[in-house]
Amino acid sequence: MNCSSLHLKTIAAILFVVANAASTARAQVSNAQTPQQDESVLLTPASMPIQGDKIVVVTVKNPTRRQTCTVQEITLDRLVCSHHSGSTIYNAADIAALVLPAVRDWRWLVFAGFFGSGAGIITGACFLASVAIPLAIPVALIGGVIVLVSPLVFSWDDAPGPAHDTLIYQKSGTTLTVKLR
Repeated sequence: MNCSSLHLKTIAAILFVVANAASTARAQVSNAQTPQQDESVLLTPASMPIQGDKIVVVTVKNPTRRQTCTVQEITLDRLVCSHHSGSTIYNAADIAALVLPAVRDWRWLVFAGFFGSGAGIITGACFLASVAIPLAIPVALIGGVIVLVSPLVFSWDDAPGPAHDTLIYQKSGTTLTVKLR
């Protein structure tokens, strides 16, 4: 083994230990500085959803039921939601948890559509080659380009929300009995 590679491994190990210690210390300091939330305040302004957001409400009365609604108005002590059947007003004391639902990502379906279309065009070019080779070549090239470009749909950065349910509020002293997706 080369002497310089041992030095590099030693330096990398030291840097890892220092970075790990620094992140642990930072987490402990941020936990120590977190103020206790007042029970009467529903949400902090930083985590508050805005009008038109779709959220899931879990109430104290029925903690096993997920109630999906669209936010009409939200303040620090109440939440006004609209459902398909009308509006509902929830007081802060009645809410056990608020969940931001997951956004289903359609990029896999778009990828499968592009990839399948390109593969179908290439297959068609193979059948066309038995009849007219000069016509099959550009058709196969178009199909190949579509197949090669299809993974680019994963570079789209337009996913509007989280991939999993996110708990944005939970009343202290309660246990969440509904499952997050």
